[in-house]
Amino acid sequence: MLTKQLHLAESQMRKMQSVLTKAEEGLKTKDQEIGRLKRKIKEWETKYKNQELLRKKEQRSQANNSEYFYQRCLTLEHKISEMEKFLADYGLIWVGDPKNATNADGGNNNYIDICYKQLVANIDQLNLAAGKGEVHIHHNEKGGGATFKVIF
Repeated sequence: MLTKQLHLAESQMRKMQSVLTKAEEGLKTKDQEIGRLKRKIKEWETKYKNQELLRKKEQRSQANNSEYFYQRCLTLEHKISEMEKFLADYGLIWVGDPKNATNADGGNNNYIDICYKQLVANIDQLNLAAGKGEVHIHHNEKGGGATFKVIF
């Protein structure tokens, strides 16, 4: 009877050893998986830190860029103001690019026509001041006669 009990205990011991071996193998596999996941977490944390540093650097860069563009805008506005003052000194105004500029009523042609008519009127005034339409006496080359000549 003792041998039978020893045999039964030995059989149970082998089963338990087999179960223990399988459990140890499972634990080793799980330990390896845990190690792999820990390495992956560290990689992700490193990537996150790098992305955060890059994002902060971009924010600083954008802040610097926006400050630069703001200052550039102010400078250009000042230059435009100075140019408009210069034109005003000579009685001129900037009308802009006809492709991009429109006046308040949605069209640009009426304004251009008015400016063109004013330009033609100014040219006529200058021509009159320079003597256009005046009649002058023109002597012949031989000195024997004279004719009237109109300046155009």
